[in-house]
Amino acid sequence: PKRIVSLSPGITEILYELELGDRIAGVTDYCDYPDGVKGKPRVGGYLDTNYEAIILLEPDFVIMPAVYSEEIKDVFKEAGIEYITVDMLTVDGILATIEEIGRKCGAEKKADEVIRRIHADISGLRKKVKEGPPARFMIVVGRNRGTFENLYIAGKNTFYGELLDIMGCENVYTESDISYPAISLEGVIRLNPDVVREMLPDIPDEKKGEIVKEWDFLKDVNAVKNGRVYVFNGDYVCIPGPRFTLILRDIYERY
Repeated sequence: PKRIVSLSPGITEILYELELGDRIAGVTDYCDYPDGVKGKPRVGGYLDTNYEAIILLEPDFVIMPAVYSEEIKDVFKEAGIEYITVDMLTVDGILATIEEIGRKCGAEKKADEVIRRIHADISGLRKKVKEGPPARFMIVVGRNRGTFENLYIAGKNTFYGELLDIMGCENVYTESDISYPAISLEGVIRLNPDVVREMLPDIPDEKKGEIVKEWDFLKDVNAVKNGRVYVFNGDYVCIPGPRFTLILRDIYERY
């Protein structure tokens, strides 16, 4: 394929990792990395995909997450546009996607290099983790700013839960199979995490201290007592993609 449309930031990042950026004909409104993508035509997002814009770009290949509806697949079939769906919600899924895109786009050698590098990064970080009782992490993925209303955390059956497992850490929430449960203040106190990590990619560095200070309200929670509440605002922290090893690095640095 010479004209590719990517329908997720993670897919776009893989295309650039495989040195296929010059073949990208269009991306979603949320694809901001790397810098080279910023001038690419936009086709909306998951909830407002612009089918007409995609067709007008005359792509010969579309790559989209498996969560997209049958409706969009029917549009591509009718328009004669080849597509694949990929599942990048796990580490294995990300690696399999890199391999598949490499195979479909004639970049098998580069895909193998990227996969080997990711495995080496994971292995290197694991070796650095000191033996001892695992730290108990709470990964916060959303809450109302300035309050603890609508506080959502990552459960065990999530991408973040898998990253904690890889680093030998413990997820504080193992009570159910709910991926991203909402919990109350009482729930935070009862779970009593050793480390709180709040994922906020849109927060500037100068605001991180204010957000951490909001947790002082929960002074009896271990993470608060020991000064182990952190805000992570890297543009990669909410994207299952080839940069997930940076999230592993962050976990290691706050172990």
